[in-house]
Amino acid sequence: MLRYIARQPILDSKQQTFGYELLYRAAREDFARISDPEGASRRVLDDLLMLGIDELTRGRHVFLNCTQEVLTQRLVELLPTKNLVLEVLETIVADHDLVQSCAELKAAGYSLALDDFVPNANTLPLVEFVDYIKIDFRALTADQCRELVHRFGNKIQFVAEKIETHAEYASARAMGCTLFQGYSFAEPALLTVRQIPSMYTNYVRLLAATCKPNFDFFAVEAIIKTDVALCYKLLRFLNSAAFCLGSDITSLRQALVILGENAIRRWVCVSAAATAAKGKPAELLTLALLRARFCELLAGNARCNPYHGFMVGLFSLISALLDMPLENILTHVELPTEAHEALLGQPCRLRALLDFVGSYLDGDWDAVTAKSAKLEVSQQQVTSCYLEAARSADSLMAIV
Repeated sequence: MLRYIARQPILDSKQQTFGYELLYRAAREDFARISDPEGASRRVLDDLLMLGIDELTRGRHVFLNCTQEVLTQRLVELLPTKNLVLEVLETIVADHDLVQSCAELKAAGYSLALDDFVPNANTLPLVEFVDYIKIDFRALTADQCRELVHRFGNKIQFVAEKIETHAEYASARAMGCTLFQGYSFAEPALLTVRQIPSMYTNYVRLLAATCKPNFDFFAVEAIIKTDVALCYKLLRFLNSAAFCLGSDITSLRQALVILGENAIRRWVCVSAAATAAKGKPAELLTLALLRARFCELLAGNARCNPYHGFMVGLFSLISALLDMPLENILTHVELPTEAHEALLGQPCRLRALLDFVGSYLDGDWDAVTAKSAKLEVSQQQVTSCYLEAARSADSLMAIV
């Protein structure tokens, strides 16, 4: 049976995606019954091999949490060394077997990282073997973080974790951290803008037209016709390998007819988000598309409208894309009532779905277990939908 798995991006100093930490856990009840840690660890690695780590992380670096058993039993040797970083958890005990295993894994070509690093008897013996040190930017003071980077940063890359604001990102970068983990890029840089930037006007007009309950095909076509870039994007989208239509689409009318109402709505949302993401980290758009598709796929099982789920997932990050308050943006777009309420935090089933997706992407598995029961979705449904959403988001990023 599939277990919970998600990925959290790690960005470099240019806010490009360096890699992902894989957040992985079996259902809580499975762990409570395990009496064979080695067998459990082997099962985890077997599952990861089956899921395809490379596909899930698009060939970038993979940070994989490793328990004492995984390291000392050398179970990670089931996995390839390329782009794999073995993340030594802060709960380990640096006994002789662990230190020896880390030395041998390093010699075999694996990269190692220390998670939630604090210098002590369990971490200092491992420093000579690691390539990365991760520091919790919220558990330590700025002075403590700065001292650690100054002390160990000559040969080791520092990853600043739990970076949730642009100010924290700037501070961590200034003190010498070169990699950053958290969702600072998913927060608005500014909340002072009062108008939609002029370059986004056509996209906002399109969003407004496609979000109306009574879809006006001709109004949508008229807006697209006024923008050469929009026409090109639509034809490129349809002619991509994702559609496999067998013949090229050459006219706007033909493209719209083939897409149909729901697909047009979805394409407009994706195109608008891609345009708004100019100058933003690519991972922000990837996350927006992943949220949208994940909500859409789960919506049916959670007894929500799938299209409304897609809209809510995408719009949950629109504030960061446009750098303006969500309330301001929603005054320009007529969303379905439940979607509007969900985005503003009002209790409803769609809001519960959005909160569930947020907990899942954060790797808060206890919250996921509780919320999945309320939404009446199974663990297997959730994991399958997440993996499909990640594949879909990555595919869309290749053509937007």
